[in-house]
Amino acid sequence: MRVNTGAIGAIRARAVHIRGLSVVLSLLMALFGALATPATAQTYAFSTVTIEGNQRVDAATILSFAKISQGQKVTSGELNDAYQRIVASNLFEKVELVPNGGTLLIRVTEFPMINVVDYQGNSRIKDEDLRAVTKSRSRLAYSPAQA
Repeated sequence: MRVNTGAIGAIRARAVHIRGLSVVLSLLMALFGALATPATAQTYAFSTVTIEGNQRVDAATILSFAKISQGQKVTSGELNDAYQRIVASNLFEKVELVPNGGTLLIRVTEFPMINVVDYQGNSRIKDEDLRAVTKSRSRLAYSPAQA
């Protein structure tokens, strides 16, 4: 009976190679696992909250949308939530929240006011019927979502 020692040597070499690959894969998985862990959220505490750019909307109203008060500790995620609530009010064209040391600056640009809603070219439907289904009204803020 003849045993092929070359085949056994190749199998041993392949087993060592596979064990080496598994060690490398284990190290890579540990490295990626360490990189994938979430970073700790940054925490802010604002002694002053300043609001700029508001003309018609009261500063207290903007603060009520933000739900952030002076001295309250907030995370960056909570700042993002405050931003989303202010934007969801549909009163502002642009919203910025700028943390600067102990001060939070909320900078807004309000949508323009609608002066007159005028219907033209409607021969089949009366203006009164159109007003009933139109959400845009005179003396309210313009909203692109409503338009």
